[in-house]
This record gives sequence, structure tokens and C-alpha cells, in this order.
Amino acid sequence: KYLCKPWFAAILTVILIGFDQWTKMLAVAFTGLDHVDLKYCEERGIKVQNCAGYATTAVAELTFGLLLDLCRNIGKCDTAARNGGTKAGLTGFELEGRTMGIVGTGAIGARVAKLAAAFGMDVIAYSRTPGKVAGVRYVSLEELLAQADVVSLHVPLTEETRGMIGAEELALMKKTAVLVNTARGPVVDTKAL
Repeated sequence: KYLCKPWFAAILTVILIGFDQWTKMLAVAFTGLDHVDLKYCEERGIKVQNCAGYATTAVAELTFGLLLDLCRNIGKCDTAARNGGTKAGLTGFELEGRTMGIVGTGAIGARVAKLAAAFGMDVIAYSRTPGKVAGVRYVSLEELLAQADVVSLHVPLTEETRGMIGAEELALMKKTAVLVNTARGPVVDTKAL
């Protein structure tokens, strides 16, 4: 029985095989725990600890790096310029005055909200624990998807969040909206996307 998903399991299996009876704690150098078989660990009394907070700033900045590239066509403009072209048809849009919808306002989502406010965006959010980030108006997921110009995902991958953005949710979004997923990939149903 693996403690983790197959890609990570090989490493832990080599270390822990035959030692799980003595193992008291498993510390992983990740924010998420979706790669760990938490039930297996719980059944054996193995405490599991992640490294929450180690990448908060990096992920929040990555979110805006991706967003700026999408809304201002930075990559496309670079390619055009290198090929002797111009920015014609590639000017994109500005973030100021637009609505940023943040799904999940833990540490990373809260940091993204702060950056969005600095860009002059109106910030709305949906979270399991609403009301804890100053300057953010909490709404239902459906309202967020319908109102946001940018939807940014910052939830852990759990059975509850797997596929939480599917065909129905995508249909609620504005046709011009941008979706940025710096959470785990399976939070979005890629077939529906």
C-alpha cells in the first residue's frame, strides 16, 4: 500500500517500506496534501504535516504573471516583435476597474486579493470560510462566476473541489472572462474547458 500517489510513492516506498510501524510523522515539502493517502496514515496513527506558507508569495505573483501575459498578450507581442511585426491586434485589456473573482481565500487567495486591489480591481470571492479578507466582498460561487472578468482558483484538491469548475460553472462565466488556475489541475474539468 502506497502512502502517496504513484509519482511520489516510489520515493516514500523506498524509505518507508517496512518502517510504517515506527513512522510517527510524515512531513512533505508541499503546500497541498492531495498526493498523500491521508486515510492510510490516519489508520496507522501517522501524523501528516505540510509546509503551508512556503510558496504564498511565489504563487500569488505567478497568478499575476500569467494574468498579465493573458490580458496584455505579452508573449504574443514578444513573438511579433522578434519577427518584425507590431502589436497590431494584440493590445489586450487593462485590469484596472475590472472584477477579480477569487475562489478560495486562504493565504494565497488573500495575497492575490491584495495584488488585485493594488491593480485597481474590484475583488469578490467565494470561500468555505467567507469574510476573513479585508476589502473583499464575499458572494456565492455562481455569483462570482457570472460577475468576474477574471476568475482565479486557490483551493486545495479534495474530493469536494475535484472538478468544481465544470461545464455548468464555465457556462456561467462571461464570454470574455479569463480563468487562471494556480491551484491543482483537477480542480477544473479539462474536458469541459
